[in-house]
Amino acid sequence: MPSDVAPALTIIWHPDPSRIGAMFSFADLAEGQAISLSRLSPAFSAYADSPGPLADFFLSRKPCLKFIRTKNGVRIVPVTTDIPVQIDGQTLSREVTLPSDPVRSFTLTLARRIVLCLHAAAPPARSPSDDLGLLGHGDAINTVRRAVRSVADLDIPVLIRGETGTGKELTAVAIAKASRRADKPFVAINMASLPPTMAVAEMFGHEKGAFTDAADSRKGYFLEADGGTLFLDEIGLAIPDVQNALLRVLETGELRSLGSRRGRAVNVRVIAATDVQLEERVRAGVFSEPLFHRLSSFQIHLAPLRERRQDIGVLFLHFLKAILKETGDLSKLQLPVTAKRPWLTGDVMTQVALAPWPGNVRQLRNFAIQLAVANRGASAAHLDPTLLSLLAAPVHGVSDPAAGAPKTEGQGPLAGRAPISHDRLLDALERNDFKIASASRDLGISRTTMYALIRRDPELRKASDITDAELGRLRDECQGDLDQLAKRLRVSLRALQLRMRRSA
Repeated sequence: MPSDVAPALTIIWHPDPSRIGAMFSFADLAEGQAISLSRLSPAFSAYADSPGPLADFFLSRKPCLKFIRTKNGVRIVPVTTDIPVQIDGQTLSREVTLPSDPVRSFTLTLARRIVLCLHAAAPPARSPSDDLGLLGHGDAINTVRRAVRSVADLDIPVLIRGETGTGKELTAVAIAKASRRADKPFVAINMASLPPTMAVAEMFGHEKGAFTDAADSRKGYFLEADGGTLFLDEIGLAIPDVQNALLRVLETGELRSLGSRRGRAVNVRVIAATDVQLEERVRAGVFSEPLFHRLSSFQIHLAPLRERRQDIGVLFLHFLKAILKETGDLSKLQLPVTAKRPWLTGDVMTQVALAPWPGNVRQLRNFAIQLAVANRGASAAHLDPTLLSLLAAPVHGVSDPAAGAPKTEGQGPLAGRAPISHDRLLDALERNDFKIASASRDLGISRTTMYALIRRDPELRKASDITDAELGRLRDECQGDLDQLAKRLRVSLRALQLRMRRSA
């Protein structure tokens, strides 16, 4: 791990939304030193308007965890069982050692209310007053901000690279707004949307009569952006004719519209973006090598959301507030801190934090909208089957906690992740009348895994765990109605019948 990077804890979710995004850094702790986590400590001071501890009414003043800094990470030691703690959706029952990795992170859920991200980060510096419209405090987004500020006042082309949905156009806008062209036109074009037969004319304009349907002249996107910035998204999909014309404009600063015999000087700052490997397209002969080198004078790489999970809370809250304001439910996020059940629980947010997000920030935004609309007017947010399906895929391809359980000290870090929370598990069981086989199929896991999840969940149990005294008392209360009794005990009717035979 680089010397300027240390473990850190960032608040991904908290019943008090103003605390989301605050961070505590281990940078000042030497190897072997420890800090305790409770309602009163430590103070999350970085990126916080009101620095302070977690201060949640439902956390104990006594420590629930102890963090010990190690040479390459953090050892987490449970101190009490009074507060349920999960790591990546798995109940923490023994100490674990987690590595401090610039890419990998871990999600800690406290009392099913608060969600923290344990990750590696440079010691926090004072945040600039202008975030350039880019949300988040993690190292990845801060690196992008530095790159934007470094290149904004130059007129060289910029190539923005990143997976779909990582915010390439938003980054291009940030460059334009921070440049000397801030008050000039910003024209954004998706190259994949240009009809191949009209792409050159659309981009560079055409004269009247240049082709059959050219009833009038058109100046094209390049001239629309004259004096300002032209953003070319999905540049890797530009057809060869557009590539050749674009290279000519970049080399000469002169544009010639279709059907014209004269060139025209044009002053445009070009920013391109791609989610494909342009180098491979160059080797395949489908993308111009000279154009690639011309466009990539300066490159900015955007990290996928799965590599900047510490920012998920800030991003999700931003999108959620916007849609809840529109639906009239914004007050749902402003419940008293003493409210026993917040509108959005830590269980739900744990699944959000652990989801793979192949569509990145764009997909996260869409999910926030779907969650808010699906739970419009509801007292608590619930993940219906449609929403659950969007979060079902595991982060590292391990959905079976039995295959990736927490390791004790000396056995290494967590081997896998299981984004199956209490709420999701209970939802599957209830929808299937607590039939283990049916609920397992619903969740896409084995029955062995299902039993392991039930065994680790303090609110669930198998029928064989029910005592004779409890069984007799509830049977009397239900007046012998076995269907009602099964629901009260949260077990299947079949399992209840077998349990009763054992007592007979």
